[in-house]
Amino acid sequence: MVEKRSNRVGSGTGPVASTAHTATPVYTGDDIALGITCQLTIGDRRSIVVQTHTKQSAEPAELNALLDKVWLALDRVNARYRLKELQLNKKLQQNQMGMILDNNSQTRAKWAKDWEASGARGRRGPFALSATQHNTHQQQLAQIERHKSEITALDTEIRDTEQLIAAG
Repeated sequence: MVEKRSNRVGSGTGPVASTAHTATPVYTGDDIALGITCQLTIGDRRSIVVQTHTKQSAEPAELNALLDKVWLALDRVNARYRLKELQLNKKLQQNQMGMILDNNSQTRAKWAKDWEASGARGRRGPFALSATQHNTHQQQLAQIERHKSEITALDTEIRDTEQLIAAG
């Protein structure tokens, strides 16, 4: 705990508008403060530093409770920024999956059209994918499944992040 005192003459006991002050520590002897600094980096451009203190003789449980409070507050701040990133990433994944689905449909339609145009219909029976086409199709399906899985994971992380923000 730090007591602020004004250097202004006749300032009285109320809040002071002056920016000049002296910090006089109120801890003495066994109560000397144990300073704690916590830093959180948010993305590439932001950083938050929180400084607090407790009695030097504080029990480990007291110290842990103080640290938990500080980090919970920092986690909520970080979650606000992280939520925007998660939502943008989810939208990106959905757009990419949509493009792959469109590409898959267009590719299959083109393969069928090319097969029809080649006159192979009467000679080989109904349209079937060649080995190369089948492999390409399977790769596209695997990409779609990866995007679905990523979107599901993002949905879960978004929900957890929203709950953390709401808890504050």
